[in-house]
Formats: sequence, C-alpha cells, structure tokens
Amino acid sequence: MWRKIVPHPELSGICYTFTPEKKTHPGECYSIRISFGNSTGNLLVEEQIKHTQIFLHTANKFHYSKEDNMPNNFKVNSLLLKPQLETVLELSKTQYTALDSPYHDQPCKNEDNYNWPECLDGLLYTDRGCQDPWNIYLNISVPYCANISKILNDYKDAYPGCYETCWDKPYMSKKSLSKIVRMDHSCAVPCSTDIYEAEILYRSRILYGLDFSFPLLFFFLGFLSLNMVRQTGHMH
Repeated sequence: MWRKIVPHPELSGICYTFTPEKKTHPGECYSIRISFGNSTGNLLVEEQIKHTQIFLHTANKFHYSKEDNMPNNFKVNSLLLKPQLETVLELSKTQYTALDSPYHDQPCKNEDNYNWPECLDGLLYTDRGCQDPWNIYLNISVPYCANISKILNDYKDAYPGCYETCWDKPYMSKKSLSKIVRMDHSCAVPCSTDIYEAEILYRSRILYGLDFSFPLLFFFLGFLSLNMVRQTGHMH
C-alpha cells in the first residue's frame, strides 16, 4: 500500500505513495488520516511543512509537476495545514472526457489503459538508454541506469544529452509535454481525465492525542491514490 520513489533527483526528495488495496466505487465513502511531526519538534515541523508537496492522483498515474492543471493529478497546498488543528479535505472527483482535441495541433489519446506519465518517462528513458533506478517502470523494456554520474549529468540544467527535458520536465505545461518527440514518438494528452475538487475545514485534533502537530484527514468519494513529496534540501 505504501511505496517510495524519487520523481526528480534535484527538485524532489523521496516521494511516499499510498494506494489502497481495493478500488472504490461511486457512492462509497473512503478516508485516510495522516499526521506530520510531534509537539516536541513543532518549530522544525512547521518549517518542513512549507517544503512538503502533497498530490492526489489517479492510481499509477502520478505526474510530478510544479505546474497546476495536470491530467489526473491534484496538488494540495501544504501551507493550508494549521498546527494543533485537524485539517479536513472533503474531496470530490469528476471524470472529464474531451469530445475534441484539446489543442488544434495536438490530438488527445482515447485509450482506457493509456498512462500519460509512463509514456512521457518512457520517451526519455528509451532515448537515454536506461531508467532512473529509483523510479522504474516494469512495462518499459529499458534497464536501470547503473552509472550515477550519467544520471546526474542527465539532470543538469539544460544538459544537451537530454534535450533540456530531463531537468525541466516538472516545469513544462501539458501542451509542451505533449510536443516532446523522441525517435518519431510523442505522448498526446489523455482525452479522459479525473478532476479533483476540495473543500477545507478545520476541527479539534482530539482524535490524535497531544503529540501530533499537523493532523490531516482526507475524506473522499472514489479515492484512488495519494502522493507526498519532500523537496531536496529542505527535508531529510
């Protein structure tokens, strides 16, 4: 149910992903409680929270991005978490399907099992000749990178061997990502996407006892997956 990846060796730290064992169905309620820090290290935790990124996303379709409005992904503003109170996110999910191409020069792809983030990483991995060992796709027939120096060079800002997209992919828009071409292949945006909306409220943290600084409750219908990413250089 929990696994660890590193979406980007410079911009993110370790990403902890939670995926429920079973899928939920419309009308079913589902919730998860997590908490950050304890009362003895409150000042340190408050600083760490500022650099923690939390994503909701469709299972197995996490796309690490600094941009908003990515297909099947929703970013939670961690600055909304308040110390000594439980932050409750009441979530709803709507599936949206484009009836026409989202961009006039770039059609969308309408396949039930289409995984856009995997397609994008697959383009770069195939072009590089290896996968990041901390973010491996079993469906991509490319070995993992055994040379750490190559990985670090690939992710240098504007490194020509990666055509400037290994490092800056998290900053690219949907349209820019869909225009990446490797060996005559590209990854069109999906025609169908899950859209998440959240209402936020705060209440007493009595259910957590006295030791937790930032309790957080997700309450949702049809919840599929959750990601928490720590930014490199801020949380260890």
